[in-house]
Amino acid sequence: VLLHILIIHLSQNKKGDISTQLFRDDCTFVDPTNSVSSLSRYQNALKILFDPERSYVQLVEPLTIDENKKQITARIRSGGVLKLPWSPRISSYESLIVYTIDDNSLVERQDQVWSISAFEALKETFTPPSFSAPSDG
Repeated sequence: VLLHILIIHLSQNKKGDISTQLFRDDCTFVDPTNSVSSLSRYQNALKILFDPERSYVQLVEPLTIDENKKQITARIRSGGVLKLPWSPRISSYESLIVYTIDDNSLVERQDQVWSISAFEALKETFTPPSFSAPSDG
């Protein structure tokens, strides 16, 4: 069941519609540009970040489970348009996401590693769309 819910979470991630039944309230979310230790703060950030109509998240390969480490790993591809006044386009990039599961079967930590640097991601955030690379998605 947890794997099924995680797959749904990945497909809805750009909208901020992540399941509160899946993550601890104090879950830590880490990516190359940010670290947040609050489910509600992470949800709010997602809701204001990507335009869901012009963005995408795709699962690249099946989820893997490491029962000894209590971790589930996913590889996704995403990109799209940010909800900023100048509508910057984020080129397609891949993320390796590691979900660490607690003793109550809830995600206590989500760590992301990107195929692009934090600098590149921030640069695209502040580049007007006429100067952005076309989307691969």
